Amino acid sequence: MADIVIRSKAVQSTPAGYTVPGAQEILVKSVRAQVNGASAAGAFLPTLQLIAPDGSITWQTAASQQAAGASADVSWFPGVGGQPVQQTAVATLPTVALFINNFTVPSGVSTVVPWNQELSAHDPDGVFTVDLTTGIVTTTVTGVFMVQSYVIFTGTHADFIRMTLAGSAGTFGKAEISFQFSNDCGVSGALNSGAGQAFWTDVYQGSGANQTLFQGRTTVSLLATTP
Repeated sequence: MADIVIRSKAVQSTPAGYTVPGAQEILVKSVRAQVNGASAAGAFLPTLQLIAPDGSITWQTAASQQAAGASADVSWFPGVGGQPVQQTAVATLPTVALFINNFTVPSGVSTVVPWNQELSAHDPDGVFTVDLTTGIVTTTVTGVFMVQSYVIFTGTHADFIRMTLAGSAGTFGKAEISFQFSNDCGVSGALNSGAGQAFWTDVYQGSGANQTLFQGRTTVSLLATTP
């Protein structure tokens, strides 16, 4: 089944959110909020939270503190940004999280996103090698990897966005998703890879003019090693 984007139909006063209906079950792949602080009486901290049915906070993530009158864009997706309120003793998957902002994407050309900043990494065994010039992540082991990428363009004029998770020869499978009349897009997928192979994210926009990729994030996690 294709991913579905749930959007607020109108501007809401904070605190605002989306309540999952009792008969519905969703897998959250990304959350984004645009906060207009024009009416704020003082400095504020734009925050996203996932709240369980019993009222407890499962995770939360926040942008940097904003001055009164400022606006902010805060986002979350698995592996980046969400901080558990109460830590639990669980194993942490080898993961690397990368970021980019203000990158120009030409129209009509599939472009490799050159992730150029490392947000975080948990890689004690050296599973990943990251090239912050090309945005390509190379693995040192054979296994199954979860790759997740999310981008936001400035404005709302990107008429067509397509994202593809791809890999070099020896990396099997890819994930692809398309959005129309939207300025954001996210894609995730489990890909098999051999040692020494690479992952990257292609993005395509068909607006007819260059567009600015305002912000993008990606995470690569090793789910399991294979023979």
